[in-house]
This record gives sequence, C-alpha cells and structure tokens, in this order.
Amino acid sequence: KEQCLVIGEAAGFVDPLTGSSLRYAFQSADIAARTIAQGFDKNNLSETFLKKYQIIWKEKFGNDFYWSDKLRQLQQSYPIVDALFS
Repeated sequence: KEQCLVIGEAAGFVDPLTGSSLRYAFQSADIAARTIAQGFDKNNLSETFLKKYQIIWKEKFGNDFYWSDKLRQLQQSYPIVDALFS
C-alpha cells in the first residue's frame, strides 16, 4: 500500500474567511518534510507513522480553520457583521 502526505491547497488548507493559503502551504510542507525525515530515520513510513502529520497540522493550525469558518458563517448570517468586516 502506498502512502502519501498532501500539503497546501491540495489538502484543502485554505482559510475559509480570507481565502489565504500560502502560510498553510509552507507550514504543512515543513510538517510533512519533518514527518517523512523522521520516518526515514526510524525506517518506518507506515500509514500509522505518517498519521503524525495529521496530528501535528491539526495542533498547529486546525483551530484557525475552525474559528475562521465560524466567523465566515456569522458574517454570512448577519449583514451588519458583514458590514463591519468590509
């Protein structure tokens, strides 16, 4: 079975409020590279080992997506909030 790690926009790492993705592309690439390097060091590129990537990106910026999406929902639901962000 082949494993892969998907980074940046390909992984859907786009801020739902701003549409920004560059920061997440660099961060996810760094996390993926470190995870793969550790896997080579330990001679372990199993699916279980590579799940560390998901755990780490969620810790690093998973909350950003959660709160940005909540703000986007609020902005769309209440026009006055939309006016404040404009």
